[in-house]
Amino acid sequence: MDFFKEDDLLYKELLSRASQIECDTIEALIGDEIISGPFGLGLIMDIVPLTKDSFLQFELLQIGMSTHPKWPEQNFDGFHVDFLELMWKTLDLVDEKILDSKDTSKHLELFFTSDKFWRDPIVLTSIVALKRPNEKDLKDLFERFLGVWDFKSQTLKEDNPLDIYPWDLGGLAPLLAVSVLSPSAPLNLIRKVLDITTWSECEEFGISFWEYVCALVSRFDDDAYWAPLVIWRDGFFSNGLCHHQVHIEPRLELECLLFYFKNRSRLDFENVWGERCTQGHVLKLLSKRSDAEEKVKRESERLLELLERDMEDGEGQ
Repeated sequence: MDFFKEDDLLYKELLSRASQIECDTIEALIGDEIISGPFGLGLIMDIVPLTKDSFLQFELLQIGMSTHPKWPEQNFDGFHVDFLELMWKTLDLVDEKILDSKDTSKHLELFFTSDKFWRDPIVLTSIVALKRPNEKDLKDLFERFLGVWDFKSQTLKEDNPLDIYPWDLGGLAPLLAVSVLSPSAPLNLIRKVLDITTWSECEEFGISFWEYVCALVSRFDDDAYWAPLVIWRDGFFSNGLCHHQVHIEPRLELECLLFYFKNRSRLDFENVWGERCTQGHVLKLLSKRSDAEEKVKRESERLLELLERDMEDGEGQ
């Protein structure tokens, strides 16, 4: 079906019937590789402006997000601009379409009931980052996430309500990172999420979560965090959120950084390149906090110097 765009008449005829195309049909065509990821995304981006229903627009964009494993050279550093435009389009539409707190609650309530919004959740992450959900909405989000875990065994439930698998957790990390820093986030539930990052079987989620927290705290400074998924770096954090007003609570920034500081022996992550950079990122951010205690800042600086010295010694060997 990728031949359609080569024939403008056929493609225009397809778009003229956009209102008749079901989201599930597009999702199935992409998932079964009847159409390619790039073609499917192009179709979605052309259909989105033709519909007035904001929920349908966001559903289409979320389906487009699911195409990222199907793009050529998707594992290399950098990504196709036409894919990244989907993430930027999502941010723009959230700003444009969701107008107030009641509208935010309405959209979140609809999205929470659909499991397709929880894998690489660009839509949910955009809403939380840009629209400042109230405490009730954030409590609902956290409780749905926490409900997939067995806290006694410190593992992911095999049959969980969101149908989440271990390999989905890295893609969930951006949503949880913006959620724990959202101004109305309940502290008791934040602490449960932070505790999960210390579990031995959750290292992939932990490193992703903490690096995206560093992205937010540093205000998207590329030198202050490492992005496990380059599409989230290029399409959302470094080149997306900086163009929008993002709602982050400084008090919760410090809460998270101090949690890492106190639990750093259990959070010494190694990324896919064998590098241990997360602790250095957190310590650097904490050492510069004007709202942190002096003794914590001094200890962060000392530990950071030790880490940098160890890195230099390793490079010299």
